[in-house]
Amino acid sequence: MSNLIVETSKGPVQGYDNGRCHFFGGIPFASSTAGQQRFRPPQPVDPWQEVRSAVHPGPMISQNPTRFEPFLGPDPQPQSEEGLSVNVWTPAADNAKRPVYVWIHGGAYISGSGSFPLYDGTHFAHNGDIVVVGLNYRLGDRGYLQLNHIDESYAGSGNAGLLDQVVALEWVRDNISAFGGDPDHVTVGGQSAGGGAIIGLMMMPAARNLFHRVIVQSTSMMSFRDLALAEYATETFMAAVGATEIAELEAAPIETLLAAQRTTLRTRPPTGKALFQPVIDGTVLKKDILPSARDGEMMDIPIMIGITTEEWKPFQFFMNPDDVPKSEAAMATLFESLAGDGAGLVAAYQEMVGALEPEQLFAAAMSDWRWRQATLELQSILSDKQDIYAYEFAWKSPTKEGSLGAGHCVDIPFCFNNMVTPSTPYLLGPEAPQVLADTMHSSWCNFIRGGAPASDGTGEWPCYNQERRATMMFDTASKLEDDPLAKRRLYWENRK
Repeated sequence: MSNLIVETSKGPVQGYDNGRCHFFGGIPFASSTAGQQRFRPPQPVDPWQEVRSAVHPGPMISQNPTRFEPFLGPDPQPQSEEGLSVNVWTPAADNAKRPVYVWIHGGAYISGSGSFPLYDGTHFAHNGDIVVVGLNYRLGDRGYLQLNHIDESYAGSGNAGLLDQVVALEWVRDNISAFGGDPDHVTVGGQSAGGGAIIGLMMMPAARNLFHRVIVQSTSMMSFRDLALAEYATETFMAAVGATEIAELEAAPIETLLAAQRTTLRTRPPTGKALFQPVIDGTVLKKDILPSARDGEMMDIPIMIGITTEEWKPFQFFMNPDDVPKSEAAMATLFESLAGDGAGLVAAYQEMVGALEPEQLFAAAMSDWRWRQATLELQSILSDKQDIYAYEFAWKSPTKEGSLGAGHCVDIPFCFNNMVTPSTPYLLGPEAPQVLADTMHSSWCNFIRGGAPASDGTGEWPCYNQERRATMMFDTASKLEDDPLAKRRLYWENRK
């Protein structure tokens, strides 16, 4: 028999039956991060004796509005520094030992939450007999402000967001059995910054044995900050706060920190590496992503990994219109500063993708530079070491007069099978193909349950290797392709 009151390691919680599964929300896995705990490793939460209501998601981590609100809509939850909590969707809180899917949200490491409507785990629980956990972690300055060079007692502060995720995974290990899940059958999935965080976790000894396979969606660059950039961000942020000591940051109102974060982010171009993200600090992370992969230092577990075909397209809306190249010469100048050989890049893309307008040519090149080539390189490195299942999401959204295309985040409703939420009209329009959602959701469920994503909608889906480069192309009719867009792959490989 299933229970709506579950005893966790810290105390009892009461959820509710939503008609398709049971939901338990806002369960704290660590204590408040306010005041002197803003930049410290997460601390244990105090236990409780009385039954704690868990019928609503916990608050979001305090943050500025996301740039993606025009595409995703607002998150309805309140904000707080008491936000380190998990939400659980389960078919039944029994002893069935179901596979577990832990979702780490995206948001450029500065926004988002595990309770966002697109991340509702009901369909995984109902359709796949899977226990889903969505978590919150510290963002922006509180998640990634490097302070060790100022005070050695703040070691790890530049990766506090990752440390939060480790503690959340420890909560899963210690508690998920009571919710009907199997702590020895855990898949961790995430999109954008969430996917990047997963790769960081795969490099961390502290996260070993806490999960057993991963799904990485739309992670850009495949590179974290070095110490120089992290310390620059700290210096800029503290100046924006008007602080000369860490204690002043700990005492400042949260609104002051959020305003300083906005000021800091404006000091670098929108196409540059993020100022708030994990850092190679020598303590939590000792090496960057691709070197770690080459040296065989990542967890040897199955990986499902992919991108959307036109990742960059929504980001073009966020740029100052004057900065979007309106001519081939302007595009060449911009890419010269980003990746070198701007003129050669323009000529190559004119040949590979056709006579597009400069703005469209720019979007194609940015999608490849920031997402495709880095993801392909990681796939290739790891394919000699572990099972890799590669995919690309190619369905083009008709919203924004088609300018969103197969852009960043458009794939999320399909893999969760959340086709009717407050967010989906912004992303998908009124007639998105349910058949694509059925195919993707089945593939995600199959991978979570058994480590291989092939489904009725995909047919054969072999592991990725450098000879065949088999990639599942998700569209209204999904199909397997070998080495899709090979010319664009080879172009970036030859630039090195």
